[in-house]
Amino acid sequence: MEFVKAISNVELVITDPYHAAVFSLMFGVPVIISERNDGNGKMNSRIDTLFKSAGMEKVTLEEFESLEQVEYMKDFDMDKQMVASRKMSQAFLDEAFLNN
Repeated sequence: MEFVKAISNVELVITDPYHAAVFSLMFGVPVIISERNDGNGKMNSRIDTLFKSAGMEKVTLEEFESLEQVEYMKDFDMDKQMVASRKMSQAFLDEAFLNN
């Protein structure tokens, strides 16, 4: 709970963990991603999918130049952006449970 509260009370998050990125977007806190690399390639598929699903451009620490790059995230409405994903998930679950 302290982790979530801390994210909700900051102006900017710089992170590599997926959950910190999710909570940042939920609270409208700009987030900069520090990409992970396991030696065999990047390990960011979940974060890439998160930003793509939300219709947002991910800003990485390596690409970051100014706060203006992430200011738009303050006005992000995750609930509005994720309506389609929720409907698709609900339809899938309804179909799975109703046909079994």
